[in-house]
Amino acid sequence: MINRVFNLNESQISKLEKWQSKIKKKFGNYGEFTYSFTPTGIGDIVKVYSNLLDETIDLSEYENW
Repeated sequence: MINRVFNLNESQISKLEKWQSKIKKKFGNYGEFTYSFTPTGIGDIVKVYSNLLDETIDLSEYENW
């Protein structure tokens, strides 16, 4: 079995926390999140889905590929 570890950098964490705070302000809680990491060979596509908003934020940093 091969283990892969995916990390968020400071910029991605900052964007995620701002988005999550808006969700908490609107709903009174954070709800549940689904994290998706897709390695492409030139960079990782990073997306986070909110069950409360039924929306996804794209945290990929395409400019760094």
